[in-house]
Amino acid sequence: MNGDQTIKEATVRVAEVKVRFVSDSLPLRFPPPYPGFLVQNGTPNILIKVHYGPLPEVTLEEKLFDTGSFWTLHRSQGKYIFSFTSPVFGPLPYSLAILKEDFSQGDLHFRPTDKPIRSVCPVLYPFDEVLMVNYLARRGGGIDIHACGIDLGGKGLSFVGVSGAGKSTTARLWQKQQVPIFSDDRIVVREEGGRFFMHGTPWHGDARNALPGNAPLEGMYFLKQAPKNYVQTLEPGDAARRLLVRCFPPFYLASGMEFILGFIDELTQKVPCYELGFLPDDSAVETVLNHARSK
Repeated sequence: MNGDQTIKEATVRVAEVKVRFVSDSLPLRFPPPYPGFLVQNGTPNILIKVHYGPLPEVTLEEKLFDTGSFWTLHRSQGKYIFSFTSPVFGPLPYSLAILKEDFSQGDLHFRPTDKPIRSVCPVLYPFDEVLMVNYLARRGGGIDIHACGIDLGGKGLSFVGVSGAGKSTTARLWQKQQVPIFSDDRIVVREEGGRFFMHGTPWHGDARNALPGNAPLEGMYFLKQAPKNYVQTLEPGDAARRLLVRCFPPFYLASGMEFILGFIDELTQKVPCYELGFLPDDSAVETVLNHARSK
């Protein structure tokens, strides 16, 4: 399936979480790289009904979060209501998402635009990632982190960093090694059967790497641009503090934060964590390869 095809129903699978989108009006559109994450079978974990028309009138009660630009979150009448805005569409919300408290199902509404359109994109940023972050924190047992993730012969390695730390640069360097790159910007980590697995996501960065699939997470390297290459072991507490500011926790909800903090603590206790000082050239790859071979 290419990015131009349109359909009324489709299931997206990211990190083994299946989201079923069903439109009651316009066909659905999934731009690249989402076609690679579409699946045909399996019971969905989340059901989202998609509507195109006037936005429903809703009562906004308790405000939980406001980005100040892209979206706000309210709790109202036992549901969560996300309101999405963009300068492109003017001051009024262009979309509302009304979701059950467990994020198992909901309705995604799009306001008609001045120009006629033939399809709607239900995975428009930031709804797609916001949905996944909240589902994982409540029911899915995982976190979404700022990282480039690669599969090195069956061993999952993540290169964690804030924006500008060098994730896309790292991905381009590893492309020369012809290894699978799950993402150059976002990966999901989940715990399965006592082990942690790294999963690819469609949320790529400048290098545009985005692959479905997963690998056991064997090491986390926290990126730091430096005048020379080095690998330094991090204590779990230090790694946990670094990871907290490089992931996407739902800090506006106490239960979600409680899970995230516990998950990060266990993750950094069980998975070796390092600081990777690196030069933006092939020598950084050699440094990691030599380090990985020594383990």
